[in-house]
Order: sequence, then C-alpha cells, then structure tokens
Amino acid sequence: MACQGPKVYNISALEQQVEVASPGLMAIMNPPDLLHEVGQARLWYYPAGGVNLPAVLICPGGGYGKLAIEKEGRQVAKWCNSLGLSAFVLEYRLPVAPFDHPQLAPVEDGQFALKWLKEQGSNLGLNTEKIGVIGFSAGGHLSACLSSPLEAGQPAPDFSILVYPVISMEDAITHKGSRWHLLGANPTKKLLKQYSAEKRVSERTPKTFLVHAQDDKAVISKNSDLYMEACENQGVDVEYFEMQSGGHGFGMQENDFGEDWTTFVRIWLMEQEII
Repeated sequence: MACQGPKVYNISALEQQVEVASPGLMAIMNPPDLLHEVGQARLWYYPAGGVNLPAVLICPGGGYGKLAIEKEGRQVAKWCNSLGLSAFVLEYRLPVAPFDHPQLAPVEDGQFALKWLKEQGSNLGLNTEKIGVIGFSAGGHLSACLSSPLEAGQPAPDFSILVYPVISMEDAITHKGSRWHLLGANPTKKLLKQYSAEKRVSERTPKTFLVHAQDDKAVISKNSDLYMEACENQGVDVEYFEMQSGGHGFGMQENDFGEDWTTFVRIWLMEQEII
C-alpha cells in the first residue's frame, strides 16, 4: 500500500497534550535527514490506508545525541506502509536538552506515544491489540525499554523489532556515546541497572525480533545476544537474525552477501499473524 503522506502530532509527555497539524506539512517543511537538540517531541503519522490495521511506533537511532530521522525513520515508515502497517515516527526529546532528569525524556515520550496510540488508535483505523515498536541503535535501546516498563500501569507494545540495538549499559558491552548522552559521565550503579534493557526483561515483554551484524564495531552484537538470552530465560518468544556482515547503521539496506533483514521480519510478522 502506498504511503498517503504524513500527519504530525506535537506531543508532550509532561503536559499530556496532542496537537494536530495539516497532512501536507512534510512537503512544506522539507525536513533534514538528521535532527539535533530535539526539545519538543513530535509524532509523524504515515497511514497505510484501511481499517483495523496493525501499527508500529518507529524510534530512530543517533546515540541519544541526534536522530537519524530519514534513514531510520521516514524510510522505515514507507516500508511499513508497504506491508500494510500504519507507521508513527517518534521524534523524541534528546537528553542533551536542558531538562530536569534528562535521561527520562526519551522513555517518557515513548510511553506517552504508546499510551496515546492505545487510547486513540481505533479513531485512526488501528487495531489497538497490534501496536508494536521498531527501533534502531539507540532507538533500539529506547524500544527495548518501552517493551519492558518498570512501572505498573505503563503501556507496553504488542511486539518489538530491535535492529542493531544498544541494550546494555555495562562498560564492556555498551555503546559509550549513547550511555554518555543518556546517563552522563558518571552514572550510578542504580542508573546502569535501570537502563540496561536486558535486566528489564520480564514475562510481560512482548514477542521480539532482533537484527544485528556480526561485524558491528559500534554497537557489538553481544547486546542482542544478551537480550535474546534474557527473553529466553523469561519465556518470551524471540527470534534473532544475525547477519554475516553489515556493520552498523545500515538502515533498510541489504548487506554485501545479499542478506535482507526486512524479508525475514516480514515473514516473522506474517507468522505472528500481525500482518
């Protein structure tokens, strides 16, 4: 199905407000490929067209210092539309902005977006029992945290797709830049544990598909290994497509071996009866 053009919602996790802008805003704005110093969360809606559709919240990466909004956001949304998934690209606040407790901002925005989709999705023609997340790199870390909320009553997605995700905050495994931007130079042991996504996994964590390249030197594949192990230990349905090569940040591209992770995700979505 072709993308009908995005609509944008200004969201504030703190004020609990949603504002609707015109459908043609994207063409007018001509937005950049990378976003820096995001201080206001926004939700870009790419409708697939139809009723009772599954949907996905897309969390771009960028090491929590920027957002790769084109390669890991808009392009992903268009692919999701081709599968019959309505897509919502989350332009989440970055912790480099001057907030109190800045590490809370990305998760707060993601939680509010999920809550809003669960509550308002039926008005947008969505199946509110099939709302998932897909995240890349640091956005994969955010998606993993959203998949295993620590607080009772917080919404959780119905499925999760994590592509070369940052998972652990432990020294030997983490992506140092993501941890520094999110938690600062000297995070406490409590923060390290709280934001190590593999330690948050529980029986409530949704079915998950992991994608990682063996030769990823920026975010080592041990991150996905740990998450898969944690899911298996908790009885969570998990699949892991480990690519021979691809490095980091390949987005929607296949690697030199012709491995196309999107094909395997599409098959998994069909097997799970999501699409």
